[in-house]
Amino acid sequence: MKWVVIFFLSYFLKDSIALVHSLKRENNLYLFNLLSFFEIGIVAIIYGFGMPKYAKKFLWFAVGCLVINLLFYSGQTISVGNLTLTRLFIIITVLIYLNNLLNEALIRNILRHDLFWVSAGLLLYAAGTFFIFLFGKDLFNFGAASAYETFDFYWNFQEIIFIIFCVLATIGLHFSEAGDHSNLVSND
Repeated sequence: MKWVVIFFLSYFLKDSIALVHSLKRENNLYLFNLLSFFEIGIVAIIYGFGMPKYAKKFLWFAVGCLVINLLFYSGQTISVGNLTLTRLFIIITVLIYLNNLLNEALIRNILRHDLFWVSAGLLLYAAGTFFIFLFGKDLFNFGAASAYETFDFYWNFQEIIFIIFCVLATIGLHFSEAGDHSNLVSND
């Protein structure tokens, strides 16, 4: 769960730096693309710890996605390739984790499992924003007459989904801090 906190700290740092750039009227779009690298890395670490027997596969999957992500990187505009690939990586990783969790029957009460709540929020966030960034070329085309209204609507929708993710992750952090490990199924 420490890595979940680091995940949120990376968002806070990105937003703080973006705000400073905005106040100076400088381009801050590179930060959104740069954050995608951290998202892939941190999510791979979180779920690598969550499923130690698949940690090596998550590492290679993450390295492959990071290499592909590097090809899409742009320092001047929002890269729909970076953000779409990151969302796809998160969706696949979380679904593999949840499938493994249910198939292995490792948890007695899934609602008291900390990583379940983080996974639910992360899946909602990644799936909810996947199509926004997949069709981002049109969304971030500010040459159109109604581009700013369209952008505002989808950007605010993305932020609302992120807030829901934060709430669900906070529930997961609560169960993690509660220290109740009686929820795990014993292998004895």
